[in-house]
Amino acid sequence: MNMKTTLFSLFTVGLVVAGNVNAATTSGYFMGASVGANLSGGVEGQGYTADLESTKIMGINGGLILENVHRITLAYQHQDLKFKDFDEKTGLSTVKAKYDYMFSLANNLSWTVGGQLGNEMYDEKLNQELNGMIYGAQTGLDYRLGNWSAGAEVEYVLHNAEGLGQTIANQANFMTNVAYHF
Repeated sequence: MNMKTTLFSLFTVGLVVAGNVNAATTSGYFMGASVGANLSGGVEGQGYTADLESTKIMGINGGLILENVHRITLAYQHQDLKFKDFDEKTGLSTVKAKYDYMFSLANNLSWTVGGQLGNEMYDEKLNQELNGMIYGAQTGLDYRLGNWSAGAEVEYVLHNAEGLGQTIANQANFMTNVAYHF
């Protein structure tokens, strides 16, 4: 699946969700930022494996919360991938849609569980054969105070692309986020 098809699919999902907002009780829209790091992952291919070094992940996101339990998020993230025992690094940008179900634990504290689907694009031309779909799951905690919320989550990301005789091994990330709710 190419980049245009993936972006069109995400845009279509966004329009369908936005069109159905009036059909449900809405807690409102939000915009935010996230910062985190990868915990594990690597590259496999042609008889070798290389582990990822822990690198910073930064992103922006926005979305809506329906009926105080359904959170739908569109996100953009960027990170520099650096493999252990290699001097080179490459940039990786990801556009994804996420869904979380929010279980209320206390007044302002929720446990979130959900899934994600998106597209990843490498900055280096050499790695463009590895551009492709990602999917995964995440779980975390979210604390809301007035119009602001802060949270942390662990996500497990599966990479679907394979190129140049190699594939990106599945990775785990730890992310923190802050959002403003309208």
